[in-house]
Amino acid sequence: MKHYITQIDLTPNVVKEQKITDTYSLHRVVYDQFDLTGSCEEGQRQAPLWTVSNGDVVKKLIILSSIEPRNVESEAVMQARSVKEMPEDLLEHSDYLFKITVNPVLVRRNEKLKVIPIKDVTEIKKWFVNKCLKNGMEVNCSSLDLISKKADIFKANNIKNVINKCVVQGQLKVIDPEKFRYAIFNGIGRSKTFGCGLMQVLPIL
Repeated sequence: MKHYITQIDLTPNVVKEQKITDTYSLHRVVYDQFDLTGSCEEGQRQAPLWTVSNGDVVKKLIILSSIEPRNVESEAVMQARSVKEMPEDLLEHSDYLFKITVNPVLVRRNEKLKVIPIKDVTEIKKWFVNKCLKNGMEVNCSSLDLISKKADIFKANNIKNVINKCVVQGQLKVIDPEKFRYAIFNGIGRSKTFGCGLMQVLPIL
């Protein structure tokens, strides 16, 4: 099953032309790259996962998708965009460095669904370690580092959204390859539509 890694440099031209001001405008740019009207294989996520990464000169949109991006009308985006197939052997290792933006929450199901953001640093790390265990990964706790934490506030369709975003990095060991692959391709946690859940991994050789 092919997957694609798309990178868009957020150059001044792209930011100005696409009117990028917040998470929702980034979400719009990401989804504009794909035709999502077709069907996908069972168990395969159709919608892309994405995150924003700091580059050497400008920030970058990093997108993981099961669909090859289409050509868009924006010349600025096409000039700033690169696409490559995800290497087939990338997920065949046992140890990785990782970085991910997550939305750590407690979900309580009583009469109404209640989602409570986790804000304490120790509790965030505990939540993340448990989440990884459920997804076939064992995190090296001594390497785990929460490098940023913020409330991301934006409007989508005139509805105010507040997402508790945390960027976590460290080292992990794969304990269940099948669950690990599923987590990489389908994301971890909530708010995947708005830039959470994509785990960037680098094998430790």
